[in-house]
Amino acid sequence: MREKDAGYIGFPEKLNRSPLDSMEHAPALRDELDGDESAKSASGSEESSSDEELDTAPVDATTQRTSSLESAALSQPTSTAAWLELVEHLTSSSATLEAKAQLALSVLERAFKTNLANKRNAMLRKVMLACGGVVWPQTRVETEWESALQTTKSQDIGQRLGLLSDYMTYKLAMEGVDGIHDAMATIRTDLRRLPNSLEVNRLQLRIMWRAALGLSELGKKNCRVAFMHSDMLF
Repeated sequence: MREKDAGYIGFPEKLNRSPLDSMEHAPALRDELDGDESAKSASGSEESSSDEELDTAPVDATTQRTSSLESAALSQPTSTAAWLELVEHLTSSSATLEAKAQLALSVLERAFKTNLANKRNAMLRKVMLACGGVVWPQTRVETEWESALQTTKSQDIGQRLGLLSDYMTYKLAMEGVDGIHDAMATIRTDLRRLPNSLEVNRLQLRIMWRAALGLSELGKKNCRVAFMHSDMLF
């Protein structure tokens, strides 16, 4: 789905004065050569016009694609797929990670303003936090995480757990083992609200596995012992 902007190579304009202008004699030869030059000039103009059409076609296609995706998102304002497809399309040609993050955030902020229900969408908040982590100051990141965890509680459990898994990764990076304990406490509270089921048990295993990997990534020698600590289990 990714599209690249067409590059443009500029060519110098043809000289206004022809070398034939310096010829004072042989008018017949000059007329003949001038005729050839006119034919070549007309042919060159056609080629130039054709080149310009080729150069602008990809840009026009990109603009049309953007307009189409924006229309789709606005006509289905609570569609997660529509907003994320627009984000992916608009950021595909960004040169830097920071530029991608800023552009993605502008689209997501528009999504939240278009329909307030999107603020409770765990997937959109997850993408927002990932982008915000690139460009926001740490205090803003902390505030946004707290807000996201509060406002997405009623959402699909699979998306919610995806957000919580990212939260664990974030806390691990910021606070190490203590961060994992804090994240597990939040996740445990969430899961205790749910009736016991095979799906919930699977989600618990996924989170526990992520916690174990986090300890391993820290290089903790006694990670198995730490993992089996009561605070790490449900």
